[in-house]
Amino acid sequence: MNIFLIGLPQSGRTTTAKALQSDKLGYFDLLESFNRKFSKLSFSSDDDRNSFYHEKFISHLRGEVEYFTKHVNIENSIIDNVISPRDFSTLFDYNNDYVVFLNRIDGDASVEDYQMIGVSVIRDYCFWLASAGLLPADRWIEYKYRMSDDDTSFSKKLGAKNSVFIVKSFKKMLSHLEETIKKAI
Repeated sequence: MNIFLIGLPQSGRTTTAKALQSDKLGYFDLLESFNRKFSKLSFSSDDDRNSFYHEKFISHLRGEVEYFTKHVNIENSIIDNVISPRDFSTLFDYNNDYVVFLNRIDGDASVEDYQMIGVSVIRDYCFWLASAGLLPADRWIEYKYRMSDDDTSFSKKLGAKNSVFIVKSFKKMLSHLEETIKKAI
């Protein structure tokens, strides 16, 4: 069983992933693994580095996910930084895995179109799986929250095809998700 954390930049994915990892669940960051392949390179400017990474990332989106499925064991892991629908559909096992969408409603980070569209397409794919009866609502979880210190216990559950929780804060979302994952493993 893997748990995929899906969300836009600054949604708290990495913080959540690292908080959830345990002796039963490891941590796998798809983007970090990608970046590690090029960590020894040096660039004359930030623009050169950014251009190089953008080109390599687009190349990755065109097909390098096969490298991860063949050479990297990512079972029983919290999987972070999957923004490509192709990567998600290749790596996600709807018979066993969980998908968690983190929807920060007070975010102000600038987001690239491909990131926003990628998350939207992954959500649509999950909706298709759920509509076909392949992905149960308890394994497709969405949180809507703010990055605040509010520690009230307010939470509201919605969703017909998934489990959507509206909570007051990131801290509350994290504690609720931790409880949910402990029950699953």
